[in-house]
Amino acid sequence: RSRPLRRTKGNLLKKQKTTKKEMMMKTPLSIHLLGHPHQSVPGGAPSEPPSN
Repeated sequence: RSRPLRRTKGNLLKKQKTTKKEMMMKTPLSIHLLGHPHQSVPGGAPSEPPSN
């Protein structure tokens, strides 16, 4: 029982990482949330960080 759970946890972590990366590339808001306002977005987003 412990083994499959561990595997799922690892998979979830891997999936989350990919999702975060994808989000970072698509949503400028996630960049602000991540704390990387200096990073540019390959989607034509405003380089100015959100006021929020």
